[in-house]
Amino acid sequence: MIVRTMRSDWRLEVNPVGLVLYTPGYDLEAPWDSVAGIAVDRVGRKPGCVLIFEDAAAVVQRTRFHADATGRGAVTNASMMQSQMEVNFERLGYHLGIPGRILEMDADELAGLLARARTGELWGEEAQA
Repeated sequence: MIVRTMRSDWRLEVNPVGLVLYTPGYDLEAPWDSVAGIAVDRVGRKPGCVLIFEDAAAVVQRTRFHADATGRGAVTNASMMQSQMEVNFERLGYHLGIPGRILEMDADELAGLLARARTGELWGEEAQA
């Protein structure tokens, strides 16, 4: 399943194994077993979907960064992403925020979709223990 938008270059793919968030600066791949929590919170002063990872460093290591990423606040390498995730977690309680304005669903709808994908409900599977 792909969630995209006409307002941004971001795209989110979800599948039975995990999610991949494609942005202009990086492609973040996170298996469902690395996602400890999914919630709705403020991201950039507006409602967004937020993710908490079991091991943020492992998620960062799976991320592919694009050499041509530019712009204010662009995350361009693993150490920058790791630092940003740590600061987010300390200050905000989550590692990664997906702003609600980025994708063509509101924050609650996106969080629900991700939660159903993570448990297998979206794919018609029983939740794994």
